[in-house]
Amino acid sequence: MLSLKKLVLGDKARIAVSLILYAVFFAVIVEKIATADNYSPVIIYSIFLIFLVFAVLNEFLRFNYILAVELLQKRCNPDKALEKVDLVKKYDLFKGYRPQLAVLEAMIYTDKNEPNKVIDLIEDKESRLFSTNSMRVQGYYYLFKSYVLLNNKKHVKRCFKSLNEYKESLGKSGKKAVGRSIWDVINGDYYLTMGRPDEALEAYNNANTAEMTKRDLAHYYLSKAKLAESQNNPEEKEKNCIKALELAPDMGCVIDYAKAAGLMH
Repeated sequence: MLSLKKLVLGDKARIAVSLILYAVFFAVIVEKIATADNYSPVIIYSIFLIFLVFAVLNEFLRFNYILAVELLQKRCNPDKALEKVDLVKKYDLFKGYRPQLAVLEAMIYTDKNEPNKVIDLIEDKESRLFSTNSMRVQGYYYLFKSYVLLNNKKHVKRCFKSLNEYKESLGKSGKKAVGRSIWDVINGDYYLTMGRPDEALEAYNNANTAEMTKRDLAHYYLSKAKLAESQNNPEEKEKNCIKALELAPDMGCVIDYAKAAGLMH
């Protein structure tokens, strides 16, 4: 999964330093162009200026991409994150962010409880969207989550098999692709969908919640609420639903479930 702490804190600092340097370079280039005696240095410095504009654009795209990740993982606000994703898509002239944005959109539509949009985005297109098995693991994870939300056992089973095949092909890095603790939740979601609640409970209890982001925790407690519902345990269902709602009050899938459970109006 996307490493929030490293991505947001580290890259924000790098972007700030880069922009300061670009501002200095811009001032120097403009001064050189203004004081040039003939056209030759003007042409050369103008070329440098064009490259500088594209460098600044790249930092702009990177900054908004980071904000989208932060809005998803830390603030659990898929609507605001989608605004940033649309902004990056608009100005990503060379489509360099296409695979990353596909994963972010899948995350967003999962959080908004719109699984069919995730399926339309990824199903039958993952080979064109994602160039590595690591990226395909992330794509298939959200495809899997979407079919879990739809309770489509046939496709949940298919995606679960593909996820594990990709994980095995990647070795140790396979678990890192979506986060080590998330694999236990994947197993739990699979067992719950297949009607095996005891195995689902064991898988959820094996998950290390200390490694999860705020967003992952919201999905974790939502899954546990659904498990409690399948076991006719209303108190446990309400407890876990409230935890998910406290973590992610703007997340559509949490809101919809809370409303269905009578905890929101």
